Amino acid sequence: MAAPAIALTVLMPQQVGWPVVTALIILLGVPHGALDGEICRAILRPRHGRAWFAVFAVPYMLLFAAVLMAWRDAPLWTLLAFLMASVWHFGAEDAPRAGGLEILVRGGMPVALPLLVHPAATLQVLSAIARVPLGPTVWELAVGQDWLVLAGFWLVTAWPLGSPASW
Repeated sequence: MAAPAIALTVLMPQQVGWPVVTALIILLGVPHGALDGEICRAILRPRHGRAWFAVFAVPYMLLFAAVLMAWRDAPLWTLLAFLMASVWHFGAEDAPRAGGLEILVRGGMPVALPLLVHPAATLQVLSAIARVPLGPTVWELAVGQDWLVLAGFWLVTAWPLGSPASW
C-alpha cells in the first residue's frame, strides 16, 4: 500500500512531492519499523522468556552498527544494497504470495519511478546520501529503464492470469 502511494508522488510537482513522500515515510515507515520489536516479542518470548529482548536487541543493534559502518566506509555500495533490500521488502510486503518478478516490479516502483520522472532531483538526493556524484545515465538505465522492461513483461504475462483489480 505504501509503495504505490509513494510512487504516485512522482506525478506531483517536486515542491509538493518531496514533503508528501517525507510525511508518508514518517507516518507509515517509522511505525512499521518500530513494530519489529513487537513482532519479535511474539516469536521470541515463548522460547526465551524474559531474555527475549536481549535475544532480539543485541543482533538488531549489531546489524544497525554494521550498516552505519558500511555507510561510512562504502556509501555507494551500501546505498545500492539498501535500495535492493527496499525493493524486495516493499514488493514482498505488497504481494506476499507473489513470485520474484512481481515482487521486483511492485517493490521497484518507489525506487524506479522517481528516477524516471524526476531523474535530476532524485539523483541529487541519492548523491547526497552516497556522498558520491552519480551520473544520470547509469542510474536511469540500471534502475529506471530496466524496471520499465520488467514491469512491461510482468503486465503482459500476468494479464491473462486475472484482471488488474486482482493484482
